[in-house]
Amino acid sequence: MQHYGMATNSATYTMTSGTGNCSVIADQAGNTYWLPATEVTSLVTALLANQTITLITPAPATAVNGTSFTVVATASSGLPVTYTASGHCTAGLTSGIYTITGTSGQCDGMLSQAGNANWRWAPHLKFVTTINAAVAPS
Repeated sequence: MQHYGMATNSATYTMTSGTGNCSVIADQAGNTYWLPATEVTSLVTALLANQTITLITPAPATAVNGTSFTVVATASSGLPVTYTASGHCTAGLTSGIYTITGTSGQCDGMLSQAGNANWRWAPHLKFVTTINAAVAPS
């Protein structure tokens, strides 16, 4: 009597979308010694990939009315980061250029990435820049 060991094969599947399902089908045709194996199907549900925002150039701790500064960030997904502001400043939505519009208080900035069909939204990054009452140089 001969004994035949069990063979193990593996395959790598790559999800190409953040939605839908992927069917993983395994079968074995058999040979002289073995009958064909029963086909086995496993359904894998695609999930949105997580992403993060990395700050490349941070905002300054303080700034003067009428001046601007640039904040630079990237999303791990490669999707564009959105820059917004509240308080006494404005932001270039896609440029990361913040302009101080008051003589006191603060500039509150937020960096975000909303995601898409393949990527989940990124956790927001926030910053606060205190406005210095000094007058901007002319």
